[in-house]
Amino acid sequence: MSSIGVEKDFSKKIEKEIHAADFVILLIGPDWFDSFERREDDDRPDWVLFEVQTALADNKKIVPILLDGTECPDWTTARGLAPLAKVPAHPLSTGLDYGVHLEKIVGHIAKALSDERANKRWWEKVYKRGPLKANAVLQPPATDLKPLRLLVVMGENTPYEKALVKGLEDTLKQELPAHGLTPKIIVIDTPLKDRYASPTDPKATEVWNRLIERAKVGYDGERIDYIVSVATFASEAVRDGKLRTALEARGHIYMGVTSPQRAGLTGLDCTAGVQYGTGGADYGRMFHKLFPAEQRLVFIYNGEGYPQDLGVAKDLSALNDELAPQLGGRPRFELQELGRMMQPDDLELADPKSPLTSPVYMAWYDLDNMISEMVAKAHPLIFKPELWVVPTTYTLENMNYFGAVVGVDDEAGGKKAAHLILEHLEVPSKNLKSCKMRYHGYRATLKDRVLLRKGLQIDPAVRSSEDRQIKFETSEL
Repeated sequence: MSSIGVEKDFSKKIEKEIHAADFVILLIGPDWFDSFERREDDDRPDWVLFEVQTALADNKKIVPILLDGTECPDWTTARGLAPLAKVPAHPLSTGLDYGVHLEKIVGHIAKALSDERANKRWWEKVYKRGPLKANAVLQPPATDLKPLRLLVVMGENTPYEKALVKGLEDTLKQELPAHGLTPKIIVIDTPLKDRYASPTDPKATEVWNRLIERAKVGYDGERIDYIVSVATFASEAVRDGKLRTALEARGHIYMGVTSPQRAGLTGLDCTAGVQYGTGGADYGRMFHKLFPAEQRLVFIYNGEGYPQDLGVAKDLSALNDELAPQLGGRPRFELQELGRMMQPDDLELADPKSPLTSPVYMAWYDLDNMISEMVAKAHPLIFKPELWVVPTTYTLENMNYFGAVVGVDDEAGGKKAAHLILEHLEVPSKNLKSCKMRYHGYRATLKDRVLLRKGLQIDPAVRSSEDRQIKFETSEL
């Protein structure tokens, strides 16, 4: 058969398939329009163009979907596709849940088309709701949505905890309507006067116990779908107090936990969650990448009753062994265990005449909390440029005082926790403990002007790299 005959048969098949379709979804990726224009001078048939033109000629409903931030093409410059300029396009991410979201879009369009056959209002139902936000799907009217109730137990109500909850809530607001649901978030704080929420402290234990008992009584008889705990201590308190069982919630979701394994949160019935970061080794690798090999890096920590600090110290010790051959046997990280609560006087200031032998402190639980308190109280030490500490919590104050933050993308952690809930809603009979634990890694944010003022040096290779995990800020906030 000649190529012309093959092309004719293929075109007939396309026409037949589109004619039989109720509607056409047009998936548009980042290179879609560029490749479309490159094919214009090609002698071979452009089957994509043929499909779209056939759908337009057949008066089919066309739904353009913009993948991964693709901008809407200028249809007025495309061959015969100007009518699409009047058709709204909808964003969609091709992440792990891409197939699920696409199926939901198809389902909503099919339902709307069914309604059209009944009342001729398909266009209003699908398109007259206005443009959708990134990753959004077509949703049923808000009046039809039922509340999904989440009881959120905060650890210390710190900025990173609030960011985790924000990521959780924003994602659920975006995704739950496709399930006919809307999130109802109930937040309860830990009323601790001290800066630490550790249940190993007798005072904190008493507060946690009262908090959990009040939650049991206060929400007894009220439907709670999921318990969400934020940070290690809150998660341990929810587990030990058997809050999920008492309130007959579907499950317990934890997030912001440095090491769920060490905290004993893995493998528990109806429990799943998100690990805060990917372990101390990856945290250390970020510092190893950021600073010159000669730079003194110091991990100073309490070591008494804080499993987070102990876990990171253990991981950094193992990383020291791994990196030693590259450094002539020298340990990359200096580990300073205090065995008590940290004080500002424990921090050594940098020597401007010898920057590489001056300590850059890696802040984790104990040190990070102390630094946050020093910033809140405007402690004189934070104004000294010779104080070289890299906090893990991103705030404008931290960036302006220290010039660098190495931490976890907190809102991403909340988003991953939301996806665990969405996964469970898809198969309610599935035990949450069988869901894979989610992780979110580290990112460094650097502010050049502050680093320059401090005299803190960053490895030149980092500045010339295009690593998306490292973000530079060159202007004042």
